[in-house]
Amino acid sequence: MRIGINGLYLIPSRVGGSETYLRSLVANMREVGPDHAYVLFTNRENHETFADGDNLVRVLCPIRATFRPARILWEQTCLPIQALRQKLDVLLSPGFTSPLVCPCPSVVTIYDLQHVRHPEHFYRSHLIFWNLMVGLSARRAAKVLTLSEHSRRDIIETYGIEASKVIVTPLAADAVFNPHYTREEVEGAKMRHGLSRPYLLCVSTSHPHKNIERLIDAFEIVADEGHIPYELVLVGVKGFAAERIAGRIEASPRRSSIRNLGWVSTSDLPLLYAGADAMVYPSTFEGFGLPVLEAMACGTPVIASRAASLPEVVGDAGLLFDPFDTAEMAAQIRRVIGDPALQGELRARGRAHAAGFSWKETARQTLEQLESAA
Repeated sequence: MRIGINGLYLIPSRVGGSETYLRSLVANMREVGPDHAYVLFTNRENHETFADGDNLVRVLCPIRATFRPARILWEQTCLPIQALRQKLDVLLSPGFTSPLVCPCPSVVTIYDLQHVRHPEHFYRSHLIFWNLMVGLSARRAAKVLTLSEHSRRDIIETYGIEASKVIVTPLAADAVFNPHYTREEVEGAKMRHGLSRPYLLCVSTSHPHKNIERLIDAFEIVADEGHIPYELVLVGVKGFAAERIAGRIEASPRRSSIRNLGWVSTSDLPLLYAGADAMVYPSTFEGFGLPVLEAMACGTPVIASRAASLPEVVGDAGLLFDPFDTAEMAAQIRRVIGDPALQGELRARGRAHAAGFSWKETARQTLEQLESAA
């Protein structure tokens, strides 16, 4: 079978989970389905992120994903022609949208419906595109893949499509996230980032729904009760709420104990997970919540919101809280940092839980749906 993969949406090192999804999916589909031929359509920004191989060929498309109008136009007009030239049996579009007219069956991945549930987090011009194209892509596709049961139900209810064509293919933590780093490696990463005290970690883009301001509120509650010398360490690329969060940190009476590291390299991030006493994930909306699994895979206790998909991802391997209740968030943080036995239990349960998610299994499930659609 000849499988096309639409990578036109991807901007390397800018979209986080989307990049992890495409890169991991391509590598593992090639491994678990070596008899298939894969054609990856790339843009000018991501072409060098991938490499041709025995069963993979890249097709460079003359567009940049950063110029969205051109990318959308190319996807809807030229990509179908390319699919015909490449004699594809099926086309996978892992970035929310797909060609509305395609010479072969189309499968689209929709991570979540944040544009429907939280339109205030989008620029108005972008929202027009999301509302139009995501719904049309979902209805026209032979199959819709998504990351959680929560998102699956949301897609079915919102777009009124058959339940049987919406399939959950969850994410997994990459192999770099593991508990086998040495104490010297962890301490080296902490030193590089100026971390000398015990710390709570939050890995998240600074978008409004990530709820970081309430996390700061909860941290202040815990700190005011004398649970020091902890620091709160924030890691992640800047989002729409970055300036507001910076102002909130500056106004905090505990600002000297709040560190905003911004983007951290993929070589240091697992080490920062491993060095944390806990990872707190307070998001009010998620299609999946990959940092939760990454933390668990590193053996870090997880305290997470019970919103949207997160209870599915956390399972019984972490503690949950109402993301709008800072007192409950603070209480769960207090439980973990004050109880070494509980920390040890959560570390063990988290590692076992994260091991149940596998990119190879995600690739197998994805290939099953592509074969069914073709």
